[in-house]
Amino acid sequence: MRSILITAALTILAATAIGQTPQAPAQPCADTDYDCQIKLYSKAVKDKPKDAENHYNLGLAHQLKGQFKEAVAAYDNYLGAKMTGQANLADGYNNRAIANHKLGKNDASLADYAKAIELNPASARFFTNRGNLFNDLKRFDEAIADYTKAISLDPAYVAAYEGRGIANGTKQDFAKAIEDLSKVIELNPADSTAYYNRGVYYSQKQDFQMAKVDYTKYIDSNPVNKMMLADCYLNRAITNYMLSDDAGAIADLTKAIETNPKLVNAYVARSRMYREQNKIQLAEADEKKVAELQGKP
Repeated sequence: MRSILITAALTILAATAIGQTPQAPAQPCADTDYDCQIKLYSKAVKDKPKDAENHYNLGLAHQLKGQFKEAVAAYDNYLGAKMTGQANLADGYNNRAIANHKLGKNDASLADYAKAIELNPASARFFTNRGNLFNDLKRFDEAIADYTKAISLDPAYVAAYEGRGIANGTKQDFAKAIEDLSKVIELNPADSTAYYNRGVYYSQKQDFQMAKVDYTKYIDSNPVNKMMLADCYLNRAITNYMLSDDAGAIADLTKAIETNPKLVNAYVARSRMYREQNKIQLAEADEKKVAELQGKP
């Protein structure tokens, strides 16, 4: 087998990097007009400050807008209000946990997830969200435990399999990672991210033929994220090279560069291939571009 051309762009795409938040409630504003929602619920809070639901809705609007500090403040008011129903309280703690995580307040986030789970221990969503936080903190065994619990509560909960697959892959247990991501694809065949991630782990196992199939699935899905699309072309180029398909490798490296003209590793890999093929001028042109992108004279 040929030696590795260059380290693959093994970027893992996590569909649920932080957690899942309920959709904004029905109201006069458009679903994604968060400024309108914030204005609406700010007035509602002012008019009826004791109505806990108004504080929750305001927190959710701020959260969806990406204003996490304001979201936490609104959830503080929501959780401090007198209300009935453990499920409602649990949702508040879960949402505040997500906002605190976004603010880098991981201890507060973990405390909120613990409270949410205490109030509603049957929620696969809460265990999955906490697993995502553990993943982010590189506490992979705890993440896997939470994802596994979520799956036991809801065997069709896609996000739990996806998170566990990433945790297993990061621990270099590629067989388990592939198994989990295969389950994601079984449950949701339209999830192109799962194909990308599974392709990464097939690459890590040096199963390049299977990796190529998955990378092609991702590329054919016409993903919106062009940076990741460029990485996927680079990854598939490496698999093609390892499968002795030099023409395919060059074509994919060229596509990677067209998609992301600043992708240094694509120029590096293509220059090495050109040198192998004794195409010195082309190699030197790519090497010059690498130096330019890296700020070298």
